[in-house]
Amino acid sequence: EKAVAVFSRDGRHLVVGGGAGPIDIWDVTSGRRSGAAVHPGGDPEFGFFVGADPADTSVLATVSSTEPAGEVILWDRSDPDRPRRIGQPLRFALFNRSVATAAASDDGTLLAAGANAGLTTSVWDVRTQALLHELPGAPGGFVPGSHTLTTAQLGRIVLWDARLGTQDGDPLTDPGPEGDPFFLPAPGGPYRFSDDGRLLAALDWSGLRVFDLDARRPTGSLIKLESRDLPISFLPDGRLLTSGTQTLGVCQLGTTDPPYATTLAGHSGSTFGQLIPGTHDALTMGVDDHRLLRWDIT
Repeated sequence: EKAVAVFSRDGRHLVVGGGAGPIDIWDVTSGRRSGAAVHPGGDPEFGFFVGADPADTSVLATVSSTEPAGEVILWDRSDPDRPRRIGQPLRFALFNRSVATAAASDDGTLLAAGANAGLTTSVWDVRTQALLHELPGAPGGFVPGSHTLTTAQLGRIVLWDARLGTQDGDPLTDPGPEGDPFFLPAPGGPYRFSDDGRLLAALDWSGLRVFDLDARRPTGSLIKLESRDLPISFLPDGRLLTSGTQTLGVCQLGTTDPPYATTLAGHSGSTFGQLIPGTHDALTMGVDDHRLLRWDIT
């Protein structure tokens, strides 16, 4: 069964992977497959499109676990019915049942990958596939519209100029218990940026913090979420969507008790969900009931 779905940045395509089998690409409007599936080998985790144009689906990155290594494979989908590999797999270390995760810069020139509980993040130039840097910390994501990359270290999130391999300003420090780490389940980790790159929602064992990236400090108090809830996306109006084991929650920033202004619960058993990019619509997918629901959360 498939377990992970990632939207294209324009919300028109869905890359579905995880579990057994290949990675499929779906056209959201027609509800049909878009071209042929790709077969990365190993245990495919997820995939995402790489490129400066949010509507461009010609280059796909797939992330697989082939323990003791993870790998990212780039695919040329200029002919969607005949995808072909671009170059060699980009490999990085996995260990202790860690999960492979990766992200690309919005302009499609840089790619970062590593283990969600790893000690380093590898950064490559997409065009040449040259390894540029090994940065300390587990991989997070790129700040929208920039080459600034986040990595998680014990009790802090470090921002890097990923092209140069140098630290970019002060880190985001965890104001919770000393040594309380930010952790990063794949894909993309529990880091979610606002579309304008000004806010970052980050999860640690204590709860959820929202940081102002210009000021490099939290915007408010710790938000105590239900167990296993993850930040999914900022809504266009500034609210934050979270996904738990059975519900989706909508958090109104600045309010911590109760943390949820709205909850979406329409499945029997486990569920996960995400926001359709650029909209107020969310999809919830039932792991147990095999149902897909679309919600208007305006």
